[in-house]
Amino acid sequence: MAFVEELRSYSIQALYVPADVSQRAAVEAMADRWESEMGPRSILVSNA
Repeated sequence: MAFVEELRSYSIQALYVPADVSQRAAVEAMADRWESEMGPRSILVSNA
């Protein structure tokens, strides 16, 4: 979460969404949340 806050301090849009990437439904929910809050995504970073 600190990384997201650091990005935001530079006026970079970022969203922290914890998800179990071994669960397809969780990944789909993560993508849906991103699109509803941030719009279309150009990059997704998974730090598993």
